[in-house]
Amino acid sequence: MKKYKREFKWMLCLLLCTICITLSAQNPFFNKKKKTPPPQLLPEISNSEQDTLPTNIVEIINSNITEGLKENNEETNFLFGDVVLKQGDLFMQCDTAILYKYDNSVLAYGNVIIQQPDSVNVFADSLRYFGDKRKAILRNNVVLSDSINKVFTNYLNYDLNSKRASYHYGGMLTNPNTQLVSETGYYYLNQKEAFFKDSVLVLDDRFTLKADTLKFHTETEFVTFLGPTNIYLDSLELYTEAGFYDTQKNYAEFTRNPRLDKDGQIATANKMLYDGKQQITTMMGNAKLVKENQIATANTIVYNEKTKLTKLTGNAKFVEEDRVATANEIRYDDNNQKIYLDGNAHYRDGTPRDIRSDVIVYDSKNKSYTTEGKVAFKTDNQDIKANESYYDEANKMTTLIGDVVMVDSTNVITADTVHYSDESGNAKARGQVVWKDTTNQTIIYTQAADYNKETEFIKTFGRSLMTTLMDGDTLYVAADTLMTIQNDSARVLTASSDVRIFKKDLQAVCDSLSYNDADSIFHFYKNPIMWSDTSQFIADTMLVKLKDKKIDKIDLNYNALILNSPDELFFNQIKGRYIVAFFEESELHLMNVIGNAESVYYALDDNKAYIAVNKSICSEMKVHFDNNEVQYIDSFEQPKSTLYPMTQVDHNNLKLKGFKWAVDKRPDNISELGLKMWQLKLLETTTQKLK
Repeated sequence: MKKYKREFKWMLCLLLCTICITLSAQNPFFNKKKKTPPPQLLPEISNSEQDTLPTNIVEIINSNITEGLKENNEETNFLFGDVVLKQGDLFMQCDTAILYKYDNSVLAYGNVIIQQPDSVNVFADSLRYFGDKRKAILRNNVVLSDSINKVFTNYLNYDLNSKRASYHYGGMLTNPNTQLVSETGYYYLNQKEAFFKDSVLVLDDRFTLKADTLKFHTETEFVTFLGPTNIYLDSLELYTEAGFYDTQKNYAEFTRNPRLDKDGQIATANKMLYDGKQQITTMMGNAKLVKENQIATANTIVYNEKTKLTKLTGNAKFVEEDRVATANEIRYDDNNQKIYLDGNAHYRDGTPRDIRSDVIVYDSKNKSYTTEGKVAFKTDNQDIKANESYYDEANKMTTLIGDVVMVDSTNVITADTVHYSDESGNAKARGQVVWKDTTNQTIIYTQAADYNKETEFIKTFGRSLMTTLMDGDTLYVAADTLMTIQNDSARVLTASSDVRIFKKDLQAVCDSLSYNDADSIFHFYKNPIMWSDTSQFIADTMLVKLKDKKIDKIDLNYNALILNSPDELFFNQIKGRYIVAFFEESELHLMNVIGNAESVYYALDDNKAYIAVNKSICSEMKVHFDNNEVQYIDSFEQPKSTLYPMTQVDHNNLKLKGFKWAVDKRPDNISELGLKMWQLKLLETTTQKLK
């Protein structure tokens, strides 16, 4: 009977071994001949290593069937059904297990569970456990879970001492918010940190992430990027090769080759910060933002998703097609489509226009810009300065405000405001306008003026003054309206309404005049009166001919009358239909009187005392002057002459028809030209200011 029992026992052991061999043949842990075995991240423990390890025996708590096998003093237990093993505070459960007591290791199969007292549980189909080192290799349908996270894989290595889990053939870590998938993963449960490498994919309620390598803090959900990484947030895509993302705070920093792509807008920089709560993205160092035909560069670029405001600081530059803008700081407001250039602002728009100012605001929607602070324009042939400006691109209208100065090759214009049309070339200058023709040394002072740069047309409104050089002296022409226009190669000047002229040796008043520099002739119309030294000229119209900017000849047409008096007591008088006065070196030299000539001449002795008066009538006469005083008169064609003693004549009756000594109308200085106070003050400063 004992013999049969012994035979049965050996048959049972043989059956158990056969089952174990069969199971081991199906298990990668024992399949030594398998071509592609799973990775052995934890090396097998040699006998020599085991001798040095502390003993922490794996105990059998339960098994439905337990059989032992001892060979060469090496004991092995075969466990079947509801197997429970214990090592200290560690429990292991499975359907079937082999406990190798000689090296304190376990092979477990079917519904494997490892339980640790800190709520760490591991589930798998099979387990190889090295008890002395407390290291486990788990295979197939592996799940490691703690209080928050779970790791899913088919191949997991787990160090129960350090609580370090790793996989190398694909796995996934999950928590309530996030799923992380990768080829390789390391999870440090004590530190709450996980490392993922190769084809990393993170799925989160807030974002999707693809990376090469990253670190993830499972408690704070803090992600550290350790290689090329792509993050997708709604319509925003971020790329970096280093940095971190705090998912709880929704804050990220990208520190190596960062790139942002949102709705076709691409941003790059040395470093990039993303604040998801504030919806602010900051690009630092060689920052660049590209959107369609717009390129923005700066030391730092900040984009606010809430306000749609982009701010560039430090070497800021904005380029849109042919528009180029630079400033210390540039702000682009996407809501109102305005670009603000602040500090050393510089703007070019593809035209010859080049603008510099303290502040420039460009309105992309309305195609216009304004400036604040001192502004300077440059075009092909014109420099412009002002305190403020506004440009309407649609209507091609420029408005300049405050201390406006416009300079080109031949003209200088200053005014309070200027409105200028690019298309027509017409401009309106208002408020203390000064226009200077540097070629002809002519200056106009007026309250308002319209002009055209191309045609060199200018028309003034309000009391106006023109100054120009004549015979080495300044000629002042004042009128209510002045107008100049370029005809072919000649410039024509007209003045109208209350015209007054002052020059040290020449003064005049009339209703209107014109001057053509082609023939250098002044035309005086409507009751003109002219004075030169002690002489007064009156006629229906007058022509003053210049030669080398000096008076060469004066034509008095119709009802001509010349009065001359050194003392305004007695008046030499010359009257005729026409009178032509000739000048030498700007002094009256000779006068021809043509048609119905009449004269009243007071003779003087050597002591300049009056001795007699002569009245003559003839068809024509010549009057000779010296030092602007009558010397003698030649009469022609049946002259009639009467000589009167000074004491025997009524001098009032000797006054010819039309006699009027209009000295009260004679402007003796520039203050009598009817000018405004500002014009008089500017006369003192403009010459130096405009140089």
